[in-house]
Amino acid sequence: MRWHDGMPWIRGTMDLISLQICAVSVILSFEIENIFIGFADLEISVVAASANDFVEFTTYLFCVGKLKMLKDLNLSSNKIDKLPPEIGELKELVTLDLTYNYNLIALGSQILSLSNLRYLWLVDCASLQNPPWIVAWQGVSAIQQYYKDLAGGKEKMISATVAVIGQSRSGKTSLIKTMQKGSRILTENLSSPEQISTKVFNFEKVSFGERSLYFIDFGGQEIYHHAYRLTLRENCIPVVVVNMDMYVKESERVGPKMSVRALFFDWMAHLYIAHPNMLPPALVLTHKDLLDEEKFEAGKTKLLQYCNGVRNEIRDEENQLEEANFCRIKSFGADTDLFTPERIFEVGREYSDEFTRLRAQLLEQSQRYVTEVPRLWKQVEDVMSTLKSHFTTFESLLDNVHGSHGVVKKQLEVIIKYLHLSGKLLWYNDIEGLDQHVFHKISAVTDLLNVLYDHDGDSKWDKRRENFKSCKFQTGPLCEEEFEESVSQFKATGVISLVLLAYLIKTETAFIGDDEQKVALAILSKFRILFGSLSIDDSKFIVPHFAQGFQSTLPTTKLDLQFQTDILCKGLALPQYVFHELTVRLLELYSDSYNTPLVHHNGRGTISKKLSTWPLNIYEKPGEQLRWYAFFTAPTAD
Repeated sequence: MRWHDGMPWIRGTMDLISLQICAVSVILSFEIENIFIGFADLEISVVAASANDFVEFTTYLFCVGKLKMLKDLNLSSNKIDKLPPEIGELKELVTLDLTYNYNLIALGSQILSLSNLRYLWLVDCASLQNPPWIVAWQGVSAIQQYYKDLAGGKEKMISATVAVIGQSRSGKTSLIKTMQKGSRILTENLSSPEQISTKVFNFEKVSFGERSLYFIDFGGQEIYHHAYRLTLRENCIPVVVVNMDMYVKESERVGPKMSVRALFFDWMAHLYIAHPNMLPPALVLTHKDLLDEEKFEAGKTKLLQYCNGVRNEIRDEENQLEEANFCRIKSFGADTDLFTPERIFEVGREYSDEFTRLRAQLLEQSQRYVTEVPRLWKQVEDVMSTLKSHFTTFESLLDNVHGSHGVVKKQLEVIIKYLHLSGKLLWYNDIEGLDQHVFHKISAVTDLLNVLYDHDGDSKWDKRRENFKSCKFQTGPLCEEEFEESVSQFKATGVISLVLLAYLIKTETAFIGDDEQKVALAILSKFRILFGSLSIDDSKFIVPHFAQGFQSTLPTTKLDLQFQTDILCKGLALPQYVFHELTVRLLELYSDSYNTPLVHHNGRGTISKKLSTWPLNIYEKPGEQLRWYAFFTAPTAD
């Protein structure tokens, strides 16, 4: 039933299943209150629908407490900023829908009074501060735990990190170190630049007076892209760095549009395909002094012009889609320029006011992520900072904080998940095999990935050869001859022996013991960085990224059946690591102990007694066609 202004009074109607109130601005507040008294025994649903031309229903929210028997309350798409205390009087409430209340900043401790509440919908309520959105995202029990713990004292914390991305040699690391020191730092001038520029990603703490922000310095090489999704969150503050000297040269070589895609939009894909509601990025244009003023300004104008052009193409493609069931990239939706002047920063070799301006903007943006959290949560974080190990088991941590602070299991789960989503640690509780480990020092994971991923070419292997010492593992001994043979096989085929992998993990990471090495293998496998094992004795693994290109002739017989799928990739291009992971996933689906997989760059082959499959994905340029082949070859009769 719908209530419209001008309708007669309706009282004592107890068989309604839904009440929708529209155009409430023409009804006096005392009349609204009388309406709710008349429906005091309503059990099923109330939908409050606001209209653009009227005062929102929020004006009368205090009246909701009259509906003592209400079980389902829908307050979606209103301009609610906080819930009234009267909400706590709805003791029978099971479902509360606050979806699309973009201004909602506080729920309030009255949530604790809703003992029957099971479902709380908060889609697009990312402005929440009390509790923080990354707590509310965990569900009703996490929200209630937050308010229970908050009663014991509170502190302010920043639940966000700054994500700095861009192509290799764009100046990301120099930018962050300059922000740290307050003076211009260029990594090319440091004595050992390879020590700080070759990581998969680095975590750097930058102080802003009494407040600090953590910066994620992502490695620019394509080989490192796997790591991005480990730490990127919707509450990251994005900064995209573009080397203007490189952009001008690339524009002359491949054209300005392709250059914009390669140096800018391909990096945007890492941010916005997974997190379409992330804030719009700041744009930092580096290497300004390598170009004369006229050439720099011309390049900048062209870059911004084509950024807007590509953004508009993506938006037009979205508008043409018949299905509305997809997430639009929020920062692409505005009719203004993709980058307004206040979000563009130009820097060269010398320190300038641009760095001060960038610091001020990042500090201002971080304000939206400054939230009050229970003091207990900060104390748990402090406990982990004192641990000598790089990671710990959940049960061990629980024993520690239960003894010192009385924390119980469900409580600790909420706290650790909050710290994970804040970028302060890594805990993948939703991934079997990793759910029992808390990586409170993120460098443990970055060093692990850095074992496989490097852009130094043979120089890194040369250093390993110089420092090699024979050793024994549970899987067997590793002598110099076997080391050389295993390295050659890995570099040629992408197949790495377990004993070589165990040696690298033990000598270059924090995963030293046998049990810890099993955790390391779980990380690499669960994130589909490697596939294995390839043999019954678990002695070999495949890392598809390192396999050579597809050179051999595909098997052909009269019994071959070939399938070919062409997919037109438009908009933001899929990151290259997607194809690596698809390869691993196919191996997981089709391989068994009787198969002998043969892997190729972005492709793979498996051969068994009954069937051979040869999928091959070819990815050449963003915005172009992706072709996926599958050959199903029936065995020939003997």
